[in-house]
Amino acid sequence: MGVQFTKYCIEFYGPGVTKETLAHFESDKPFNDIHVDHLINPHGWPGVTGIRVGHRLRVVNVEHIISVNENIMTNKMMVYTLVADSMAKTIQEKMDMWPPSVHQDDEGGHA
Repeated sequence: MGVQFTKYCIEFYGPGVTKETLAHFESDKPFNDIHVDHLINPHGWPGVTGIRVGHRLRVVNVEHIISVNENIMTNKMMVYTLVADSMAKTIQEKMDMWPPSVHQDDEGGHA
């Protein structure tokens, strides 16, 4: 008999932590894709401490593990993070990466 059920797990690891999870979630449906440099807002997760209000987690690595045990396939995503400074700084960083033409007036100078 083949796989009869797929379980999806996502684990978040806090800054500098590779063994103890910051949070763990399970679902019978896949989670949205998470990629390096995405921002995660951990506020409201049960048991999360040590991250100041207004700070977000920046994804620095994502690892996928797929295993099968007794007709259950587990698709686990392990998300490693660092603390992003603040939302204001993060938004400014994104603006700084925009093409220069966005910041120029009609004569080619900066607006």
